Amino acid sequence: MTRPPLAVPPLRDLVLAEDPGFYDDRQFSVYDRMRAEAPAYYYEPLDVFLLTRMDDVHYVLHPPAAVLQRQRPDAQPAQDGRRRREQRVRAVQ
Repeated sequence: MTRPPLAVPPLRDLVLAEDPGFYDDRQFSVYDRMRAEAPAYYYEPLDVFLLTRMDDVHYVLHPPAAVLQRQRPDAQPAQDGRRRREQRVRAVQ
């Protein structure tokens, strides 16, 4: 006689980001599932994405210049920040 497969709970029932217990060593199976099924997991209760792969985390923290330029086509290089700030101050006065 074969046993029916065990029911696997959905990730939404396992991922509890606001619970400190979610970050202990017993959760590695949940982290592995997140990496396999949803590496950028949308956590609705906090309206955030939880990234599970270091490459993704690094990309978000250090995006290529081309990505930044696409997001803000009017963006100026960082060295122009002081000049732009001065222009805004003059425009307000």
